[in-house]
Amino acid sequence: MITWKAPYGYRRIPRGQDGPAHLEIFEPEAAVARRIFAERAAGTTIRQICRQLNADAVPTPTGSCAVWGTCTLDRMLRNEAYIGRTYFNRTETVPDRRPGHHSRQVPRPRADWIAIPCPAVIADETFQAAGKASTDNALTSTRPTWSTCPNCSVAPLRSPPGSANSRTSAPALPPSAPTSPAETGSARPSCRLRLWIARRGLPVLQGG
Repeated sequence: MITWKAPYGYRRIPRGQDGPAHLEIFEPEAAVARRIFAERAAGTTIRQICRQLNADAVPTPTGSCAVWGTCTLDRMLRNEAYIGRTYFNRTETVPDRRPGHHSRQVPRPRADWIAIPCPAVIADETFQAAGKASTDNALTSTRPTWSTCPNCSVAPLRSPPGSANSRTSAPALPPSAPTSPAETGSARPSCRLRLWIARRGLPVLQGG
């Protein structure tokens, strides 16, 4: 059974006298999909690919005026339809105990998925290379990590002020910033990082 919504680069052909519903490659979009996979396999970041697609005014999968986003590309890069495999029976309906809800969809184990062949847009080697590039990027990412403030046990929080990643780190507070209980009116010790979080209205979790 082919889902009613075809992946980007394909068109769904309804069931007819010639056979069941199936997918056919839609070449104008398939060419863009090949470009995305090739660039990702070569090491181009997802954000860079998005910027270039938007700069080239390539229509998005929705066909609207929206721009290409990283979530869209991430889903495409993990979709096995591009190497000739789509799946049925990936989810199941279960009762939903939330008020006002009757049921919800939950994922099934991969062993329960039913593979349905479809025309491949790219080679399996390209798909694997694009996936490896994403894995390698995750392992070597220099994005700030979440940690706990050693002074006031606020968690989670991003890289502290003055860290190497200045683009996402908190800016240093002026020396006059209140830091003691008397200055802050708090019953417990505070710190500049706690104040930086509070000033921006960010949620915090208190440690033990």
